[in-house]
Amino acid sequence: MQHQKTPNNVWYLWLDQPGSPWENMAKDEILLQNLKSGNSPLLRFYSWDKPAVSIGCFQNHSEVKPVNAHFVRRPTGGGIVWHGADITYTLVCPSSYWLYDMSRCDSYRIVHSAIISGLQIIDINGKLSDKEIQKAANPSQMQCFDEPTQNDIIFGNGKIAGAAQKRNSFGILHQGSVQLLDKSQFDRDKIVSSIIDGFKNKFDFSTKIYRPSSFFYDQVKELVRSKYSTAEWNEKR
Repeated sequence: MQHQKTPNNVWYLWLDQPGSPWENMAKDEILLQNLKSGNSPLLRFYSWDKPAVSIGCFQNHSEVKPVNAHFVRRPTGGGIVWHGADITYTLVCPSSYWLYDMSRCDSYRIVHSAIISGLQIIDINGKLSDKEIQKAANPSQMQCFDEPTQNDIIFGNGKIAGAAQKRNSFGILHQGSVQLLDKSQFDRDKIVSSIIDGFKNKFDFSTKIYRPSSFFYDQVKELVRSKYSTAEWNEKR
């Protein structure tokens, strides 16, 4: 990550511009690649410049690739996610941050508890699902928002938030999507602001604006060209 070392009680916040499916995934991977021990967590909110579908890195594209839609394979796992009207966010945490020492399940629970706290500000009283993935389920065909699994966020009769993670020696890449069932009474900025407040309530930090360097964007452009826009990556399974 291209910034000076900052205490972990100060998180970087990046309210990113809309990007292509391939740029959005490349940015997240570069953020993870650039993590160093002692870096602060970074919370990124972004949107999509065209309707798109992302698929989990372990899914079979021939079983899930939608017809006449832009699609990209994520660096994280999970199921199929439709993007366009959703709130997408990324949390990257270095291996030196305490969340890294927790299991995926526990870290999902904590992150989603923060989102629940934020949504309560706008009177959306979601809760964590306790439903486990059925053993008979085929992960290569999973539609992420069809059925909630353990520690997803549910509201009313449906799932409104899910996530997936990638972990390595650098840290955690947590990619999430919030899809409100009734968006008519909310605007995007209000939802994002409330979720940020929920993260602050849960993790107790102040924010510093993240400003990517020109080198960061060069890295993103190259990764889009070499990986995320290629059939070799998107159709590798």
